[in-house]
Amino acid sequence: MNLDDTYSKILKICEENYIVEPYIVGGVPRVLYLDSIGEAQEDVFGSRKRVSRRLQMLQMENGAVPEEDYRDIDITTNDSDITRLAITLADELDSNFKLFSDGHVSVYLEDIMFDFSSNFVSDDVVEYITKELNIKDERLFEVYSREFTINTLHKRFFDDEIIDFTNKGKEDLEAKIIRTSVPAEISLNDDLRRIYRAINFAARYGFSIDDEIIDFARNNRESFTGEKKWALKEAFLTSIVAESINDNADTTMHYLSEMNLIPTVPLVGVFKEEVIKRRLVNKYLDDVINLSEYKLKSLDI
Repeated sequence: MNLDDTYSKILKICEENYIVEPYIVGGVPRVLYLDSIGEAQEDVFGSRKRVSRRLQMLQMENGAVPEEDYRDIDITTNDSDITRLAITLADELDSNFKLFSDGHVSVYLEDIMFDFSSNFVSDDVVEYITKELNIKDERLFEVYSREFTINTLHKRFFDDEIIDFTNKGKEDLEAKIIRTSVPAEISLNDDLRRIYRAINFAARYGFSIDDEIIDFARNNRESFTGEKKWALKEAFLTSIVAESINDNADTTMHYLSEMNLIPTVPLVGVFKEEVIKRRLVNKYLDDVINLSEYKLKSLDI
């Protein structure tokens, strides 16, 4: 079954099961828009090596996933029916699928991995956009709960128009900046891993990172040492920092240093090589000791 046939199958499932029209979201519309303004830097479905590394990271964090080399397409309905759509598709096509701990579902079809969104909606985001932006449309709650504006672009299956629900995604792609969809304090507190993803995007595209994100990281050191530290698994940190260094080592190390995040990264692999090459070993060890002392102090030990 080719891609267009799969899209048609998904739309038919939606029609037959009273599911709202789905969109392609995230990477595909982002790259298509970059291409339209002459800035595309990667395949529309994402680098196969990048997707392969993501699969390896998911395998370390969530258990076995297929080992094939996949292209990646993100799908959303911006409501909770997205899970029903994903599992129905996998069932009707007799395809492998996996439901992950965060609620998203991956369906593996030939050489394409369809990632169906987790429909994550942040209560703090909803409170902010309803009060401050007067947004009441529940279909936009997931949109604004996404981490960065450049990840909020949507497109329909058989339509080339890139839809920018926040009216910020295209602008920020043109400005080459990574910004959160709502104030950084709200977005980043929802998931601390987003800070490292910001560095990853900056390294991948050569973009700058908004000062709000940098300031949050620098001013919330306790978030990386206290009770929230559990969310930052070593497998995730090792994988995403290595991927970022492979894309652009200078940008990665610059922002890790700027945000005081160097001591939070395990000293292994290509990150260790960069630390040694840049003669940062002593500084790294001193920062790790200081971070440990800060953790003890923050926990009143």
